[in-house]
Amino acid sequence: MKEAARCVDLSAPGPHIFLLVADIILLSTNTSEPDTLQQIFGEEVLKYTLVLITDGHTVGKQTIQNLIQNPDTDAPEIIRTCDSDYVKSAQSHAPALLEYVQQCILALKQLVGRCGNRYHVFDHVFHPSQREVTELLEKIDRLVEENRGRHYSQEMYREEET
Repeated sequence: MKEAARCVDLSAPGPHIFLLVADIILLSTNTSEPDTLQQIFGEEVLKYTLVLITDGHTVGKQTIQNLIQNPDTDAPEIIRTCDSDYVKSAQSHAPALLEYVQQCILALKQLVGRCGNRYHVFDHVFHPSQREVTELLEKIDRLVEENRGRHYSQEMYREEET
């Protein structure tokens, strides 16, 4: 916790956003990031958080967007309409892999929901397109506007410490 306090102090007046990077294929095993952020920085932190989903190509960017924009759609339906070669291969050859992909999709749905449905997808984390980067920066600007330009402040963090 002392290191978290130091981070907040070093970033004075405070960060405008927290960018939570999530690899879609690892989500089913590690969905505690929002809890960890809240434990360290307090309840308010998720109002300043945007989820960056990496390796979107494995499930398909359209699939991820459909999942988040249509919260009533279940994972099996999403997978049936998925255009990803990775998922199509899993459907026919590896039922256990398909179940794992479903778990990842459900974990993603929960993660993004807890962060106010704010997310962005990079198809390939090491080679994002210029368009993907530009769109991410635009979303960051919108989040800053939503929070009226306020920083996540040292006062917010200190309130949580007590």
